[in-house]
Amino acid sequence: MTNFTTCTPSQLSQVDFVAVFADIYEHSAWVAETVYQQGISTKFDNIATLHLRMSEILLSAPHNKQLALINAHPDLAGRAAINILADFERRIHNDLDTEFNQALLEINKIAGFRLNDL
Repeated sequence: MTNFTTCTPSQLSQVDFVAVFADIYEHSAWVAETVYQQGISTKFDNIATLHLRMSEILLSAPHNKQLALINAHPDLAGRAAINILADFERRIHNDLDTEFNQALLEINKIAGFRLNDL
């Protein structure tokens, strides 16, 4: 298990925790705020554990919050779109729910990359 090298999440105040992790999910500090409000312990000093908790919060959020996060996420419409073009033929017949869920999965992957960079 890999712990963060630049900070110790369990030792941060709420303000500092949110400041460090607010941009893990694009323009959606509410994910970090929710993690902190639900309780921080030393287990969240581990990158994979914190990523899992943040992912669960996103996936259990109301649809409107998820949609706002998807719409705020430039990676899905920018750099990643070049790769999504390669998948376009395969995914063109997917229904809206399938694509919505795929977007959430991609956002969680990006969040994992961002956490690992800390």
